[in-house]
Amino acid sequence: MSRKNTARLTRIIERNSINSREISIASQLSLEIIVDGPDGTGKTTLNSLIYGQLITEADTKIVDEADNDPFAQARSEYKKSNSTDPLVLLMSKCAGRLESIRRTKRELEEKMIRLHERGYGTTAAEYLASTIGNGYSQPKACIKFDEFKAVFDRMKKTYLIPDLHLILDCEPNTASERIASRYREQHVRPTDSESPLSIRTVRGYFLAIADLIPNVYIINTTEKTKDEVAKEAIELIKAMPKYQQIKSARTRE
Repeated sequence: MSRKNTARLTRIIERNSINSREISIASQLSLEIIVDGPDGTGKTTLNSLIYGQLITEADTKIVDEADNDPFAQARSEYKKSNSTDPLVLLMSKCAGRLESIRRTKRELEEKMIRLHERGYGTTAAEYLASTIGNGYSQPKACIKFDEFKAVFDRMKKTYLIPDLHLILDCEPNTASERIASRYREQHVRPTDSESPLSIRTVRGYFLAIADLIPNVYIINTTEKTKDEVAKEAIELIKAMPKYQQIKSARTRE
């Protein structure tokens, strides 16, 4: 991606900073939940279980932001180049998620539960880890934390602040084995970014930035079954006042 395009993405983000307090809607009635965490922690499984249990009681949707991201294909092509820049990928991701919010804006005014798999916690952690598997040209890019903090403060404004931001944690060896087991069934080999060492690096960043992210709740999935993790997450969701309002709306219908 050229410097001109990088600058354009930067301007898009700076001009259109957005969060749940700045979106011009009558009222945000949706319950926004992000399930985040390193690879192998159980994000996809948890989202599926949450959806399966809540859909019977309240209008629930798993949001695939990639469907509304006009930068997704260009970013995928850029990752295949030999000289990718972590900052360019970060800014492109931010601009894409910003556009995704715009395109689903009407849903925020509806009484429904929206489940997101991965949020700006993942974007930030992967940017800091800068692993080859995440599309970067160097195994470890030289990123100074103070510089990242400035980018992060701007980046988080391009995301809808969730009502609940679940971060799944897991011991790296266990997470790596889960990935390997899944890949064995698909006859696919794990990448370097899915090794215990790489997962440990990303995990460290996740735990570090958790203090910077609002509405975070961490669940360690290392020794818990998927049903135990789902039970803990669903209890949190059902305790939220907005959930009761959404459930009541379904009952009245």
